[in-house]
Amino acid sequence: MIKGILFDLDGTLINTWDLYLEAYRLTARDYLKKEFSEEEIESMKLTTEMNFINRLIPEGKRREAYQRFLKNYKKAHGNHFKGVYRGIDHMLEKLWNADYRLGLVTGKSRKALEQTHSELDLDIFEVIITNNEVSQPKPDPEGIHKAIEQMILGHNELMYVGDSIMDFQAAKDAGIYFGAALWPKNPEEIRQIKEKIQPYPTTIFLKTPEDLLSHLQKAD
Repeated sequence: MIKGILFDLDGTLINTWDLYLEAYRLTARDYLKKEFSEEEIESMKLTTEMNFINRLIPEGKRREAYQRFLKNYKKAHGNHFKGVYRGIDHMLEKLWNADYRLGLVTGKSRKALEQTHSELDLDIFEVIITNNEVSQPKPDPEGIHKAIEQMILGHNELMYVGDSIMDFQAAKDAGIYFGAALWPKNPEEIRQIKEKIQPYPTTIFLKTPEDLLSHLQKAD
């Protein structure tokens, strides 16, 4: 029986794709004097903010560049943050009222999370694991393991909800259920995700946030 739900954040609960693109673009322009296109940034398959910094910025300038990235992230937030996905607030409220224990396991940094938290009620999450609390980012399951330890729940009592193959791999390797958040995806992205993870019986596909509520009600 599922008692706790862990969520990915970016691309699952909140739409930060344009925000990150702009923050990365501004930071690259500041340090490399180059304008990266959306296609170029997307092709890098970036998993964390520091992945971007480490890949493009010389070692001696990385700490300074990360601080610049955070400033650019804050600068771009007003015009490029697209908010909480439709139905998320209702879903989280329903889960909270039904006494599900909630947590976040995100590749986002703690500092960037602090700049976005006003858009989402973080008080309902009893555990928040960011990229700063792990030595290995997703798809490594370290963040999920840390959340499990803090919540003191069994592996068969937890589900991780995320929007990427890395999220799925982290949940699978941690030995917990996975909910594939399909609501931000276009048809081709959905096809690719289903093609890669359909054989696993511990996975459910969620077209809308409401689907998670429906699944949990049926499981009870």
